[in-house]
Amino acid sequence: MTIAAGFRCLDGVAICTDSEHTAGQAKFYDKKIFEIKASNALAYLAGAGDYAYIRTAADEIESYMNGKTVN
Repeated sequence: MTIAAGFRCLDGVAICTDSEHTAGQAKFYDKKIFEIKASNALAYLAGAGDYAYIRTAADEIESYMNGKTVN
């Protein structure tokens, strides 16, 4: 089970998740929050579910946004 929380604070945001992933019977630890950068913006993506899908989605979004300007 993924646990994630986000809080809007006076000077920014705080985002946290647990780090345990399950793949079949195996468990491993890795990040669940991914940084996505555009030329003038920064975003964070957190996911729950199959790690391979979350990682692929984060990589695809980052690739798409890389170097683009957000308006």
